[in-house]
Amino acid sequence: MENKLAVSFKGYKLCIDFNGLSRTKLFKSQLPQPLWQKLLHCFIIRKYRELLVKGKVECSVLFYSVFDEPGGQTKLSQLVELHFGHIQKRCGLDFAKGTVERYRQTRLVLKQYLSLTKLDHIELRYLDVGFIEAFKQYILKIRRNSINTCDGHCRNLKWIIHFAVKNGWLEHSPFFKFKGQQIKGTTSCLSLAEFGLLAKTRFSNHVHNFVKQMFLLQCYTGLSYSDLLHLKQGHLFTGVDGNQWIILFRRKTSNRTSVPLLPKALKIIQTSGSWEIKSKPRVPGALFPMHSLTMYNLLLLKIMSACGINKKISSHSGRKTFASSFALKYGASIEGISKMLGHSTITYTQLYTEVSDTKVAREMKGLQNNYLRLK
Repeated sequence: MENKLAVSFKGYKLCIDFNGLSRTKLFKSQLPQPLWQKLLHCFIIRKYRELLVKGKVECSVLFYSVFDEPGGQTKLSQLVELHFGHIQKRCGLDFAKGTVERYRQTRLVLKQYLSLTKLDHIELRYLDVGFIEAFKQYILKIRRNSINTCDGHCRNLKWIIHFAVKNGWLEHSPFFKFKGQQIKGTTSCLSLAEFGLLAKTRFSNHVHNFVKQMFLLQCYTGLSYSDLLHLKQGHLFTGVDGNQWIILFRRKTSNRTSVPLLPKALKIIQTSGSWEIKSKPRVPGALFPMHSLTMYNLLLLKIMSACGINKKISSHSGRKTFASSFALKYGASIEGISKMLGHSTITYTQLYTEVSDTKVAREMKGLQNNYLRLK
């Protein structure tokens, strides 16, 4: 006898009719009805096909599988907890605290999504591109997060699924056919004129003077906030040219970075003990008593406002100012800038460098002169 399965919806009410017997259930969900119905319909069909392969397609078994059964395979909710526990143990080793926190946020968003869609017990084998797209729509439309936030959660989910594939709990990752979407942000940097204005400005507030000096050091060296926070005397070396260099392995990527110190940068480091700052370094043995990143960025905004610089400047702007306004403008190669910034590929470095109109005009003038000579 051929099985007859019919799935119908009335709003958020599900009705399954199987071989003349039916069962209904009313669900609660914040997802749009069409999206929720499509997702649940796909889940029921997959469950039916799975039972068909096992030879267990009976009315009671199907109803129990859809409405009540928690499942016998590895579930997504279990995987998320296992993965998070795994990276928590490696926090401070090969996972930074910030990375663990981002996975914590994705874990929370996933739990909320699975609860809203009644997919708390969904098994890994039922994950596909449709599930990922539905998760993406939940983040964008229900949570009203930005595209970049959505892309970050999807990327984290991709690595969580990859963790399952790596451990043999899933044969293939559904992310194979998924393409993320991200809007590239623009980080402001200081021009040489703005940098000169900042360097000349003196503040009566000792904290403001200290933060200004730290930002100037970032502009002179291209160091990130995290690397500046952990900078120690042991990172200062005599380079191949006989001058002082900063040589360290970046906190974020573990890539080696080596930066020759400009005289003014060296002066800031040498006078580190003379600032009237009562707080001690947050990292034992570090040279500077840095504020938290949030406070540091907030103080930078106040400092820029006091200098009359109408730009949204943050700690990251120091690296970009170093790359664009100093290194690139004064003739450093993109390869050299990449090494000083500690990037693994030049592609990342290109995001930091902005070619000014002045540089374009200078190179075009050289091109014109060569052309006229050949003519």
